[in-house]
Amino acid sequence: MKINTKRYIMPALASCILYSSFSHAEDIEPVTFKQAYEAYQTALEGKDRQAVVNKAEQAYLLGKNVYKNDFSNQAALVSNFASAVANTAQSHKKISQEKKQAYDLYQQALSLYKKAYPSEPVQLIEPYLNLSRVASNRSISKKHLNQAFEIANDTNDELLIAQTKYAAFNLLKQSPYYSKKVRNYALNALEVYQEKLPENSVERIQASYSVAKIRLASQKYNQAEALFLEVIKQLETLDYSHPYELASHAMLVELYERRKNSDASTKHCIAIGKMKPWNDSQEQIPIFRMSPQYPMTAVKQGKSGFVTMSFAINESGIVTNPKIIDSKGGKGFEKASLKALKKWRFAPKFENGKAVKAEDLKVTLDFSISS
Repeated sequence: MKINTKRYIMPALASCILYSSFSHAEDIEPVTFKQAYEAYQTALEGKDRQAVVNKAEQAYLLGKNVYKNDFSNQAALVSNFASAVANTAQSHKKISQEKKQAYDLYQQALSLYKKAYPSEPVQLIEPYLNLSRVASNRSISKKHLNQAFEIANDTNDELLIAQTKYAAFNLLKQSPYYSKKVRNYALNALEVYQEKLPENSVERIQASYSVAKIRLASQKYNQAEALFLEVIKQLETLDYSHPYELASHAMLVELYERRKNSDASTKHCIAIGKMKPWNDSQEQIPIFRMSPQYPMTAVKQGKSGFVTMSFAINESGIVTNPKIIDSKGGKGFEKASLKALKKWRFAPKFENGKAVKAEDLKVTLDFSISS
């Protein structure tokens, strides 16, 4: 049986890592381990992170006996366990029990990988990156990051170095160790990808999407627009709706609305409507949402309230006919709510392949002052 890791690594690096397997695994592996590993893979498809931890631990403990002399597969199993534990930790906290446990497990994986690949240091890049993610302080995180980059740089392989940088960005972007320098890893990686990889490369598309979001956040709208459009161009040829294509359309709606170009955003609202089936039983979530401005008189008076409105969405995803149906707190809240709702954008409803008007929708906006 071949162990597949659910690990944070770029495809090109992952392709370098080969896990040895027994030639007659079905005959010699205990059924209990096979069941445990399959249960782990099933858990990965769900949203219960603790269930993933439990199944990964069970597979790891049973697998240690199955792969006694196979350091590579042992390392894969302990890495799976470590990643499951790390994913339960709160990303903004530098120190937590989960991160301490994950760090110890990743150290075990690193030791095993060193035994499995004594003459292939490139196989240690990912373990060092994983350690940087769950390190207890910035200094230790930086140390492991430098260890990974030192190995990559020694290869003089521009693509591998770029892949290492992009992997580091993905691991650290939601960690306490995210910084402008980490952000620049993604920018640097994309430059290399654009030079060395084809436009439809998965790695290049992923990096383009990441950098587009960075550019949008820093209000570099022209650069963000070009990258989001490139992602859509490469993915719209697929015979299914790719999440990055859907997300890129949504990001462009936000971008155009920020630039007060509602006409440009309409095309992408309609595209999302075509890709994402309308469900009348669910509350419709706006693609672009403008928060209402809290009336100053209400702020001074410490007043709270709410406004419930009905509205329709036309074939372009634009809010029409908004009306107040209930409120508390005064006219100021009502005026602010109506003004905000009129600027929201939605994906239009589609019936038989055609955009149609959706009516009788409702939303409630709450106004409260934090103490």
